Amino acid sequence: MRYLGMSENAANAYPLDTTVIPVVEDATARDEAFPDPEDNQRVQNLGTGTIQRWDGATWVTDYINSAAVSTACSSVQSVAISAATSAAGA
Repeated sequence: MRYLGMSENAANAYPLDTTVIPVVEDATARDEAFPDPEDNQRVQNLGTGTIQRWDGATWVTDYINSAAVSTACSSVQSVAISAATSAAGA
């Protein structure tokens, strides 16, 4: 498992603001790694581009990576423009 704020080399690992945040690929990996999360447990979810926190009942978003959201929005916009252009040319 990787951790936000830590290098791949454990000898060079450092905590991020005294808190180490585990990095998971997606919600499935998060749920497998933390089947019984503690209140306020945090993870960085690469699939959603967010840092999520367990609030005692569900995972909530604490932080959204605006670059990831911007890229996703750009992709959706590109698809919409392509579809509109194709329809107009038909």
